[in-house]
Amino acid sequence: MRRLPTAAVIVLAVAGTVAIMWAVAVASSTTLLETVAQLGPVATALTAIVALIVGIGTIRQRQQADALDAQAQRRDQWWQRAQWAIDRLYEPPEDRQLVSWRILGTLAESELAGPEELAILRAVAVRRLRPDDPARPSAQLTEPSGPVAPSAVDAAAAQLWTAAERRLGGTAPEWVRRLTPGPSPTG
Repeated sequence: MRRLPTAAVIVLAVAGTVAIMWAVAVASSTTLLETVAQLGPVATALTAIVALIVGIGTIRQRQQADALDAQAQRRDQWWQRAQWAIDRLYEPPEDRQLVSWRILGTLAESELAGPEELAILRAVAVRRLRPDDPARPSAQLTEPSGPVAPSAVDAAAAQLWTAAERRLGGTAPEWVRRLTPGPSPTG
């Protein structure tokens, strides 16, 4: 059922009050002024009801605005974490890189990661794993054709690529999926 805007409720309440007053005046053959005097308590109650409706509407609107603000703050924090991890992807030593890749894999699983963010994470992983990336060891410059023991960093990058692609509704290339040691990180 569709809700009426608060202004429409107020207009309907006022129109209803005037209609009731007019009907009572016509039915009792009294003047409108006498009818208004008799319906004073009803008008007061109706005014209180309208004020209550307006107040409830204001509270709901504020709650919705607060919820949207909280969601925006959470997304901002998500992006700050992702930026932090991306900035450290190629800093030595390799264990620091591995932590950054795993953080990105976890962030890819978050409901805060929208399609644009997932596409960015996928692009970061593609850059690490694509054959012409100068950061990759020369032994792995071509697409792996058989069982390859990827570095832990390459495995984490492949896991990120696979997770982002899955969340985007696609499938990572088979050679990338073969680099992953197991299921994508959840978190």
